[in-house]
Amino acid sequence: MYFSFLENQVIDWQSEDDKQFSWGNVSDKFIRTNTVSENDIKMQEVRLASLGYHFPEELKAFWLELGCGYLCPNDKVDNGLQSPNTTLDIYFREGDWSKIKLACDIFDQNELPFFLIGNFNYITIGLEEGVNLGKIYRLGEEIAPSLTYFIEHLLQDSTYYTNLVYA
Repeated sequence: MYFSFLENQVIDWQSEDDKQFSWGNVSDKFIRTNTVSENDIKMQEVRLASLGYHFPEELKAFWLELGCGYLCPNDKVDNGLQSPNTTLDIYFREGDWSKIKLACDIFDQNELPFFLIGNFNYITIGLEEGVNLGKIYRLGEEIAPSLTYFIEHLLQDSTYYTNLVYA
C-alpha cells in the first residue's frame, strides 16, 4: 500500500463510529466522503485516454486505498481530493464545470486538477510520461515530486504549498 501511513488518520464522513466528528479537530486527518472502485477509475481513464494520458499510479492507488474527501482541512483551505469523475469533469470543462472560470485555466493540458484548495483553485498532478507524470503543481510551479511527498508534507502543515509558491 502506498498510503498505509494514513490508515489511522481516516475518518468516514457518514460512519456511525465517527458521529462525534468535528471540523475544528481534523487538521491531521483524511475525511473520506466516498470510496472509489477500480471500475470507477477505469471508466474515467477511458475519457483521459482520448488524449493519450492515464491517471498517475499514486493517484489511482490513493483513490483505491482511501477514496476521496478532505485531507487536513482547516479554516484557510479545503484540501479536497476530488473523485475521478469530478477530476475529469473539471479537466474537460464538462457538466457543472463548463462555465466556471478556474484558477487552473492557466495550466498546461498535461496537468490534471485533482486537489481543491478552495474557491475553484486547484492543485494539479502531471500526466505526461517522461516529462511530469505524478509531479504535483500549484499555479504552474512544481511543489512536490510525487503525491506521497505532497501528502506527507500536508500532514505536517496543511498549507505548506502556499509558502513554496509565494516565497
